[in-house]
Amino acid sequence: TERVAVGNGKVVSVSPVGDSQLVLIGHAPGNTVVQMWMRGGGMHRIAVSVAGSDLASTLSVVEGLLQGV
Repeated sequence: TERVAVGNGKVVSVSPVGDSQLVLIGHAPGNTVVQMWMRGGGMHRIAVSVAGSDLASTLSVVEGLLQGV
C-alpha cells in the first residue's frame, strides 16, 4: 500500500504493518471509509462500521466463562 486515508478518524485509525498489511483500530461507534492507493496504481475503498459494546453483557459472559476457574 502506497497511501491510506480514513474518512472519519474519530471512528477508526489505520496503521501499516509491514509492506502488505494494515491494522484497523476502532475508536467509537460509527461508519467511515478507508481508501487505499496501491503501489501498482490501483485503488481500493472499504466501508468500515464500528459497533458499540455493551459492557454489562460482556462482563456477564466473561464471568460465566470464569466460573469454576
